[in-house]
Amino acid sequence: MTLPAQLAPWRAWLAGMTPELAAPLGQMLLQLEPLLDRMSEPGAGGESMAAGAGSIARRGPYERLLLSEHAVADAAPDEFLRRAAAGELLFSAPEPDLPRGARVCVALFDSGPEQLGEPRLAQMALYILLARRAELAGAEFRWGILQDPCALRDGPDGLQAWLAARSLTRAQDAHVNEWRVAIGALGERVELWQIGAPDGVALARLDAHVSIAPVLSGGVEVTLSAPRRQRTLLLAMPDTPTGARLLRHPFKRAALPHARQRGVDRLSLTRAPQFGLHGDWIAAAMQQQGAALHHAPSEPARSSAGRRLQPRRVHVKPGTIRLGTVLSERTLAWVDYRDGALAFTAFPDPAFGALRTVALPPAAQFLLPDEEDAGLATFFLSDHAPACAGARVFMLDRAGQLGCWKVTGQDAGASVRFDQVATQVVGAAQLPDTLVYARNVGNFTTVHAIDQDDKFPTQVADLPFPARRVLFGAPQERARRDWVAALEGGAQDWVLASVGAEPQAPFALAVAAGATVVGVARSTPLADGKPALLVLDAQRRALALHSADGAVAVLRSAVPIAQVVLDTNSERLCWVDDRHELHVRLLHGGPALLHIGGASDAG
Repeated sequence: MTLPAQLAPWRAWLAGMTPELAAPLGQMLLQLEPLLDRMSEPGAGGESMAAGAGSIARRGPYERLLLSEHAVADAAPDEFLRRAAAGELLFSAPEPDLPRGARVCVALFDSGPEQLGEPRLAQMALYILLARRAELAGAEFRWGILQDPCALRDGPDGLQAWLAARSLTRAQDAHVNEWRVAIGALGERVELWQIGAPDGVALARLDAHVSIAPVLSGGVEVTLSAPRRQRTLLLAMPDTPTGARLLRHPFKRAALPHARQRGVDRLSLTRAPQFGLHGDWIAAAMQQQGAALHHAPSEPARSSAGRRLQPRRVHVKPGTIRLGTVLSERTLAWVDYRDGALAFTAFPDPAFGALRTVALPPAAQFLLPDEEDAGLATFFLSDHAPACAGARVFMLDRAGQLGCWKVTGQDAGASVRFDQVATQVVGAAQLPDTLVYARNVGNFTTVHAIDQDDKFPTQVADLPFPARRVLFGAPQERARRDWVAALEGGAQDWVLASVGAEPQAPFALAVAAGATVVGVARSTPLADGKPALLVLDAQRRALALHSADGAVAVLRSAVPIAQVVLDTNSERLCWVDDRHELHVRLLHGGPALLHIGGASDAG
């Protein structure tokens, strides 16, 4: 789903919804946002004490007179008297000790019967606004239910848990007293909000109180009361069926028509297949989301020997955004965005376990895409660095930010840590045990590598060319770091180079207008093969390798090619044509390793 630009700040909460639900909720967010100022400081009584001299003033006690003025009094007494009479003397001025901003924003919601229905929708919008507001201030956001004292909650599934937190009882004074004790235990740097009915019980010490009341003419009246201000807004509501869906199943997508659920599911023409890191399997994207896993051996002899292994179908759970996948052996692991959180499923290491749910990182470190099947470049490394045994998952977002989710140790209960590895990343690829990526830094492109034994990336090349995209090919010997790299400088201009252990002189190459660069390999399977671009022509029917020695034809298809991908590890070539047929063979020729017809049973 593509969100309008004005709703982009709340993408983390809206992206998992269908457009017909995200749009009305977005309108409520836009209406309510002006009510909320930036995150305020916590209420603190008493006068500010001076923390030192922080500025210069023309008035003050003479014990704060600057040393330069004492020098004038000694050298020129008459001038000193004149400056004093004219108010020109300079004094050191005290710097007040300002209270620091709140580190935690706590919102307490009344989930009782007075706030059911339309008021609950307004609360939902306020939840998102307060969570985003705390994120922008670098503060933690926690929430609780007035009727459930002392149970402050946070975590990646916050909105989904909040929707499930309903109560049939009204908030009582006993609830408020218990909350007062619990909030006091958090310390002074807490900003406290209460959201509920106008005549409900309330805590004595609040930074803001929001009352929500239905209006007979339609909508709800939202009043924000703070120590120095009060604002009121009439909030328009979505229609009743849409409001009910928002409160009951906001992340549940409408079921596909019956014919598509059980009919023939064909290979996707818009999403490329994916080779695995280990083994002989390939994941082919399907039209009805998800993928089908097929056995595609790396050698012709293995293709014809024995019984053909049956394909496996992997579906996407409704209401999720599939961010990226990793194929290892015959197991497809994936990262989904669901219910406001990231879910890591089936990664091949006990450290991650069968399923891990973690919070979404800030947009400044990881940009959530809008597409339902995003296809972000995703990589997996078992972490064999000293004292860091565990596993790492990497994802490259649309903004060129490479993030890493890491679990240390083999304990299934170990926490997942997120780190931003690099920015301005313009390309990445993986061998089973090594991740290599390129960054565009001004007029240079730097190449970095992370092995499973490395705790931090290592820079392996510094190329004096700017690049907006970099493709990598595998070294001929996996133990050596001598990758083939192709740097795209312009629409048709490329530079080919070998980087790493034995760098070679770069070679500039131009491709024909309308042609598509698919990957980078070597011109021949021999040891003296030169770096070459694999190019699909403008008619989408011919593939060729272009190097310093010229162009070498790879294949010609009678049917236009919709998607084509080159395996970095084995130089297998896979393409899907406009008839929805999938083909796999070795790059430099040979018999077919796999051929799948245009339809498969969706089951």
